[in-house]
Amino acid sequence: MTTTIIDGDATRVTLVTDGDFGSAAGWALGANWAITTGQAQHSAGVADSLTQAVSLAEGATYRLAVVVTGRTAGSVTPSFAGGTTVTGAALDANGTHFLELTAEMGNTTLELAASTDFDGALTRVVLYRATAASAPAGAWDYHLAPVNVENVRAALTAAVSTTIY
Repeated sequence: MTTTIIDGDATRVTLVTDGDFGSAAGWALGANWAITTGQAQHSAGVADSLTQAVSLAEGATYRLAVVVTGRTAGSVTPSFAGGTTVTGAALDANGTHFLELTAEMGNTTLELAASTDFDGALTRVVLYRATAASAPAGAWDYHLAPVNVENVRAALTAAVSTTIY
């Protein structure tokens, strides 16, 4: 039996095309970026960007999640470009990074700018418009307690782990 449980706003969908890097569709790659086998790999030596056109609304807050792997040096800095640039914190460690950025007038592009010495890969990029009903981002454990028609509760299940982007 399969059960679907919705926690938060189920209407949100990512605005990024091929955020799992199954292909390069939608992405514009700087000279030292390459997309292969489910990742966008950057070779150190040149500061350049991985970009994608996105539809953003001025004043709206967006959640961005980026997974960095294989990094031993440098950083990737996310931003909304076009119009007034909105820049997030530099991502200078391996792992899943969660950010919120508020779009400014004219923002039309998600940019992931690698520093000259960045030598890692990105394996997932997720971007969506946040709403008041959006569940908190991060890693969470859920426990389920089945309840029968007589309102008798069974024991809690083992943790079901998930990541909310």
